[in-house]
Order: sequence, then structure tokens, then C-alpha cells
Amino acid sequence: MKSPTFVRLAVLAAVLLGVAAGAVTGLLFITRSTTAQSAVSVLQEARAAQTAALAALGSNTTLHVMGVEYRSPAPLNLPGTTISESFWTFDAAGKLSAYSSVTKGTDGHVYQHAELVGGAMVHTDVASGQTSTTPGWGAYTFDGLRARYNQVVTDLLARVGSSATAQTTTFNGVAAYAIEMPGGGGRTNRSYISQNDHSILGSETLAPDGHVTAYTRTAVMEVLSNGPAIATGAPSLVNGKVSVPIMTTGAITNPYSGINVHLRWNPAVFSFRSANASGSVLGSPVCPSAVDSDGGGVVVGCASTGGASTSVSGLVLTVILMPKTGCSALHLYTHAGTDGGDAKTGSYTINAADTHPQFNQYVGGTANVSGQRC
Repeated sequence: MKSPTFVRLAVLAAVLLGVAAGAVTGLLFITRSTTAQSAVSVLQEARAAQTAALAALGSNTTLHVMGVEYRSPAPLNLPGTTISESFWTFDAAGKLSAYSSVTKGTDGHVYQHAELVGGAMVHTDVASGQTSTTPGWGAYTFDGLRARYNQVVTDLLARVGSSATAQTTTFNGVAAYAIEMPGGGGRTNRSYISQNDHSILGSETLAPDGHVTAYTRTAVMEVLSNGPAIATGAPSLVNGKVSVPIMTTGAITNPYSGINVHLRWNPAVFSFRSANASGSVLGSPVCPSAVDSDGGGVVVGCASTGGASTSVSGLVLTVILMPKTGCSALHLYTHAGTDGGDAKTGSYTINAADTHPQFNQYVGGTANVSGQRC
């Protein structure tokens, strides 16, 4: 697998550009800007940069896509500003083998999530618990995703006249080219392209009076290395306390140098006592921990001393719990995906090559106060 690289791309053509097919009839000018150049040349350079970046990607990889969106009025039950994050994993044949996504507010609250189940996409609304299923996603390929991203700039080029100009401006503090096109209902769609690397930075939709009614900010695509699965091992009762081993499983394609684990349980059944890395395949890592405010979980981060890496799966750390009464599920809080965890709150292994999170699968478990599965 190629070493992880980072490229900025369009997330979804319709969302990012705010342009419906056939809705654009011409180009407007941004009067507050002072310098202009050919919009066609800017877009051609953007397409060339995007094509080169996508050509470097391939199968056996996981794509991490992130973006911030704002819409007014808010659609459905979503707040005005949402953060969307998704992971696309492709196998050796370039076929979609795993997918997870999450939509959350700026406060971290998760509103919706989706995942690939048996070749179908299952969407879940967290508030209502209602799900919807879209079949056929198991046939999706990396080439299909590549074609969709490339189509973004191609569509723009088809709608921009040869005499149109792109104005220089800034977008989120980044030097950018701005291209404006009229949309429906008197609205204006504005796209921003980096002057530096010609990546697509985002878009805005403006009402007739000029105020912003929708935007997408800094859509980022990141190529992650695939890491091992993270699992809870068989619990045991030791000196009146329940030990929960945290394991990595499966073959290691990309060495890892650390792990962040967020383990959740029922606080009525257990309380946190300690965590240790005795016997860890990471050697002698440093493992600070932080208990969740409700007492029903802990985040433990283990980094190997001196950045040493391992290509071995096995025990990485052990969480020690004080038993109260009953039985509890043991849940590994995901990095993005269903739970929407981030670098601080998610569970993931750390890629040794660049210290970025790896993409992992998760296997939870159960434990009772006698140190047995239940």
C-alpha cells in the first residue's frame, strides 16, 4: 500500500458546489475583487491537480472524507451547521468492502449515521431510531468514486463560457479564485478554488439580498492506512476486580506505534479502577487515561516509547473495573463512524509511518461482576 497522502477534493458535486444540473446559465462577476483571470484556465488546472491526486490512490485503502456544511432553513431535524465525516474502505479488487459515516453538530452531538451492511447502505436517524436501507452499495468500486470526484470540475467547465473570469479573493484565510454562477430563485452559487494547489476549498449559496444561505467549508479527503481490528478480549476476575483485555486482531498490513481506546460500560455495573499495558505488544508504552464524566467509560491512550512500531496483533492494554452488580455491554467507542468519535474520543490504532489514525473495525463484548461474559 502506498504511504498515506492528503488531498483536498470535492465531497459531493451537488452539495459542495451548490449547483443543480442544468441550473447554471452564465457567470456573474464579484465586484469587490480586483484581479481576474480566465475561469476556464483555473478550472482546467483544478481538474489536472485533482486527477493527479486521485491517480495516486487505489485499492486496499481507506478514504476519510470530512466537511462542514451550513443550510438555512435547517433540513429535517439537523441543526444549521453540521459536520459530515465518512470512511470508505476498498479491498484489493477496488470494491467497497466497508463504509461508515456520521453527521453531527458543532457540539459533537450525533444526528445521523450510516454503515454498509451486507452490501446495502443502512441509514439511521439517532433521535427517532428509524432506519432506511439502500441496496447495491456493495457493488461500488474505487473507480466509481474516482469518476464521481473528477466529474465535479468537469461539470463546472461545461457551464462556464470561454470569456468568463475567476476573481481572486480569500476563503477561510486561504488565497483563492472565486467563480460565481446564478442558481434558481435568484440565488447565486459561488465556488472557491485554491490559488496554491488548485484544490476545491468550498462553496457558498447566496440569497438575492446577498446573505449566505448555505455553504460547504474545507472538504478534505485523507487516505488512511488500514489497521487491525480492535476487540475486547475475554474478561476475568482477579483479586476482586474485573480485567478487560483490549486486543488487536488479524494480520498487520501497516505497522502501528500506539492506540487510543475509548471503552464504554454501564456505570451501574462497573466503575473504573485503572489501566495498564503489562504484556502489551507495543512494548512498554506510556498509557495516560481519562474517565468519562458519567463514570461509564474511560479513554486510554498508549504510545510506544520512542515511537517504536509493531507489526504484531495481540494484547495492547488492560482495563481494570470495580464490580458493583449485574452485567454490562463493553462497547468500543468508534473513531467517526457510528459514534462520531474524534482524535480524542474515538478508538483507533496509530499509523507508525505518519502518526495519523488508522482505519479499524471494532468488536465489543460483555462482562458481569464475576468476570465472565454474559
